[in-house]
Amino acid sequence: MPSRWWSPSLRSTGSCFCSEVRRTQQLEELNREWESERCLRYRRAVALTLQTGGDLEPLEGPGRIGDFWDKLGSLVRAGHAGRGQITAQWADIILIYWTMLEPMTRSMRIAHGQPAEWEHFEWLANRMRRDGRDHVWALTPLSPERIDTWIAILDRSIAVEESLRSLPAAT
Repeated sequence: MPSRWWSPSLRSTGSCFCSEVRRTQQLEELNREWESERCLRYRRAVALTLQTGGDLEPLEGPGRIGDFWDKLGSLVRAGHAGRGQITAQWADIILIYWTMLEPMTRSMRIAHGQPAEWEHFEWLANRMRRDGRDHVWALTPLSPERIDTWIAILDRSIAVEESLRSLPAAT
């Protein structure tokens, strides 16, 4: 007689639970990457460039940021990350970065002959835009004051990362 612990319904429940754990782990990993010192510095370089009215294309940061959002978009698109969870956590920031990087993306697609460059990022931004929420703040062009505030926040976050690096290792 088969054990009731291995019934098909319990196996599917276990499978769903494991999938949900994997999704949560992926999102935690992505969040760590987004908040890493390296990514904070990329984001700061973008903000400083916008503050001075400079060109984003020669910087490494926008490419890394676009790659990050493209990776997240591909996970959502493939069903490996829940769109509701992403919308709740990152919708506005996705829209801010897409609005910022869209002109560069369009010119890169033409210049490099790669029409699919950051297609998942674009797809994700379009889904966030249509999620039924009010994204006026995210879609409003960045004013100098907003950029200054953004830089100050990034500077504080980078300072925290630097201070953590200088702490003695636990023994």
